[in-house]
Amino acid sequence: MNFDLDEEQAEIRDTVRRFTESHITPYAETWDELNHFPREVYTLMAELGLMGMTTPEEYGGSALSRLSGALVYEELARGEMATSVGLSVQNMVAGSIARFGNAEQIQRWVTRLASGELLGAFSLSETASGSDAASLQCRAENQGNSYLLNGSKTWVTNGGEADVYLLMARTSAGKGASGISCFVIEKGTPGFSFGKTERKMGLHSSLSTASAMKARASKLPSLPWTAGVSILAQWPLASPRQPSTLPATMRESASNSAILSVHSRAFNLCSPTWP
Repeated sequence: MNFDLDEEQAEIRDTVRRFTESHITPYAETWDELNHFPREVYTLMAELGLMGMTTPEEYGGSALSRLSGALVYEELARGEMATSVGLSVQNMVAGSIARFGNAEQIQRWVTRLASGELLGAFSLSETASGSDAASLQCRAENQGNSYLLNGSKTWVTNGGEADVYLLMARTSAGKGASGISCFVIEKGTPGFSFGKTERKMGLHSSLSTASAMKARASKLPSLPWTAGVSILAQWPLASPRQPSTLPATMRESASNSAILSVHSRAFNLCSPTWP
């Protein structure tokens, strides 16, 4: 069995590596220190087709394979993991709406997400439901043409910066995954506001914010239930996000930087000092 990358995959890897070395690595430390979200870099990534990696070509996406997507995220993470995380969320949102949205929703958001005109955010966690996401309590009341969301969220990735939010809320009372649906809400919707940016140990240029809402949103069409768990609620987390290899990629990058630093210091110590 041949595990080598094919020509296209190698070109994708090399292109993103060059992009990272030019547009991310030199600025990553400053971004992290200043909690700066580099929206300008997302515009440049859109020019490479990276904002629509999980989006079908007919909607303006590049429809990359999971392996190609993993290569993209890994190469970005060599320069800065925060941008890799932000891009993965962008593609999760665009891919979810493309896969499960109706024609109106696809036309309204997907093409603009894939082109980089819009940035996506993912909103699942709440104060009392983190790892146990199925216990979320944000409610969604059916009001005919739209749903009224009522509740709050935490750890919203790309929160405050993004234009389109993929949000999970409960359409029926109770606990457990049954009754949870997926909604799309736009930044600027009356009643939709953002709170503080969460303090983290790292990834400071990947913003995580709190949000509160009593606002109208668009529900993605319902899908069948499997073992009491909505396929729609599961797919975004199972779709191509940042691969589990990213920590290893970061470790490799840090190790290489340390080796270069040690070699540089050793060379300086061994170099003769001229009078």
